[in-house]
Amino acid sequence: YCNDCRDIDLCRDRALLAQEWRCAVPQCGQPYDRGVMENALLQIVRQRERLYHLQDLVCHKCNQVKAAHLAEHCACAGSFRCKEGVSEFWNKMQGTLFVLIQSDHQNQTHQHKEKLMIWEVVIIHHDLKPFVMGRVLMNLRSLFDDRKFA
Repeated sequence: YCNDCRDIDLCRDRALLAQEWRCAVPQCGQPYDRGVMENALLQIVRQRERLYHLQDLVCHKCNQVKAAHLAEHCACAGSFRCKEGVSEFWNKMQGTLFVLIQSDHQNQTHQHKEKLMIWEVVIIHHDLKPFVMGRVLMNLRSLFDDRKFA
């Protein structure tokens, strides 16, 4: 390996889209380790999911962070909402999940591909309730956890 370091655009790089997963340095040409790259993407998805579920709640009226765990309303009588909205979260997640699903389509059985196509439809409709979204992410994670990552 030549230890070349470069950014890879998994959605637009023509060589990668043509399934030529090799180092771009002409003298090298070693294949990229797809498992390592997919694992890194999956770790990003898991971290974003974790951060979404552990985020602060803020008051609609005064934007103060919820301090008491059991309080249903803020001291100003406002209701609490998630600091990061569902659509903002899905906008961050869609690209990463799309790349993972596309790479998974090339490596899995027909039955596994059908399951992933169902999840693609769910991902496109990102206006899900937080609980449903959490369940979707858990199921997506279980699909990808069936694979062996480095």
